[in-house]
Amino acid sequence: MRIGLVAGALVLLAAGYSHSNQAAEGPYSSADVVWLARFAGWDDEYSRQVQQVSATFRDVLGSRQAIAALREAVAPMRDCADSLKGDVRRPESERLRRAYARRRKAGETSRARCG
Repeated sequence: MRIGLVAGALVLLAAGYSHSNQAAEGPYSSADVVWLARFAGWDDEYSRQVQQVSATFRDVLGSRQAIAALREAVAPMRDCADSLKGDVRRPESERLRRAYARRRKAGETSRARCG
């Protein structure tokens, strides 16, 4: 159920990034749907990993964990663009490539912030 909701949201996201209306570009192909499902799985895992950063940060501030734990916790943010490229790969359709490029750029920004 959650994958279906995420995939639906991603379809809307991709359509919003497309700078044209959905009808002009036609329906998503089966390859697009497969890519969206792969992206949804990656995004679920990424979100799960990133949620741990705040708790780890509080633990480091409270001296309950060493600073190395925070470096490990932010690794998914630092490696976001690379893991997206490796795990999800670039989509075939131009419409999804625009959304993919924006997500990779956001990942590269995260890497710059995380060092």
